[in-house]
Amino acid sequence: MKRPEQAIRYGIKRFLKQVGFAVWDMEQNRRTRQTPGFSDLVAFGHGVILFIEVKTEKGRLSAYQEEFGDEVAQNGGVFLVWRSTRDAWDYLVQIGVIEEAT
Repeated sequence: MKRPEQAIRYGIKRFLKQVGFAVWDMEQNRRTRQTPGFSDLVAFGHGVILFIEVKTEKGRLSAYQEEFGDEVAQNGGVFLVWRSTRDAWDYLVQIGVIEEAT
């Protein structure tokens, strides 16, 4: 059985791919030289690049993740914390990538 955060990440990845994004999963299952705090997912599509940190409902950002998100935002990027596929849906409606069902 997948951990809750893994299941959320899988659902978000699948949804983003369905609406035309290329998605890179940055999770590392072992110690690497990856910069601490780097986002879980990076998605490209529809003229935007999204850095997405996936958390459970009670999950909190680490200090490294907060620093990374601040750096992304200060340099004109988009850093998001999503806790569900619904968060992804709502954001893509907000930026006009998809339309809210009527």
